[in-house]
Amino acid sequence: MLYIIAVYTLSLFVPYISPFTRYPLYIARCGGLPIVASNFAAGYDYQLPSDSNYQVNPFTNAYFCTERDAKAANYHHFAQ
Repeated sequence: MLYIIAVYTLSLFVPYISPFTRYPLYIARCGGLPIVASNFAAGYDYQLPSDSNYQVNPFTNAYFCTERDAKAANYHHFAQ
């Protein structure tokens, strides 16, 4: 069990894996699906759980519980 915890903790800091391992932590923290955000290519955009393009990918680098928090961090809503 200690091995599993160590591997999971390490994966929180490994690029390309980290967004996927942090996602369940934010589901628990927010009490539901979090807002996912990315600053890839200086875009600073976020997606709401209700958006059709909502997804966690390797470029996801931030999670927010509220839209207000995302806007306060200078992200903007990206909707298709």
